[in-house]
Amino acid sequence: LAFYVRPKFVDNMYQAKREKTQHLVESAWTVIDHFSKSASSGAMTEEQAKTSAIAVIKNLRYDGAEYFWINDSKPQMIMHPLRPELDGKDISGSKDEDGKYIFVEMASIAKKDGAGFVDYYWAKPGSPKPATKISYVKLFPAWDWIVGSGIYVDDVEDEISTLLTTMIVVTVAIVIFALGLSYFMAQSIANPINSAVVGLASGSKEISGASSQIAQSGQNLAEGATEQAAAIEETSASLEEMSSMTSQ
Repeated sequence: LAFYVRPKFVDNMYQAKREKTQHLVESAWTVIDHFSKSASSGAMTEEQAKTSAIAVIKNLRYDGAEYFWINDSKPQMIMHPLRPELDGKDISGSKDEDGKYIFVEMASIAKKDGAGFVDYYWAKPGSPKPATKISYVKLFPAWDWIVGSGIYVDDVEDEISTLLTTMIVVTVAIVIFALGLSYFMAQSIANPINSAVVGLASGSKEISGASSQIAQSGQNLAEGATEQAAAIEETSASLEEMSSMTSQ
């Protein structure tokens, strides 16, 4: 069953991760929207609002080390928390090992649909080679900002492998327990039946012996009755002779 449901389980896992990333990016988007409204209300200048929004989003983290970045539709990096050397730089030429122009793709999707997913390769902290990443980006039109975040596919695969291993171990343990329980239940049922069968077999032997004895006794009784009948016949003949002699 575990192997049968694995494809659906993996699909659902990825879908859940995508939805989670989307919701987190939308939460970061609301931070920008909050400071934009503060600037519109006159509570602060637009420059102050942008600086405050960047400061908040730069320090946001989830799942330990996952982060958010902001670029615009040119595309130019506004803020990247792990690679500050990119801030303020033109990133239109940034491409992954498959040749995909990452931020151009993000800007295109954001301008076309307002938001969407982009898959690409990106350097993973602590890893010597880029890893596949699934990102979600959303445009804030008033400032021409695109906020985004992503998850690494290998992290999801590791999580899936851990869950499947746990499922298999639990399944094997349940099977072993069920087999052991079935064995003991079968023994508890079979042992009394076996004892009854042995008892019946022993009783059958005793009954068979007794029947043989009864048959032998019956045969002896029949032979005795035959002998007694012959004696009676002889006695009757003698009586008849005596009667005849008496008459004479």
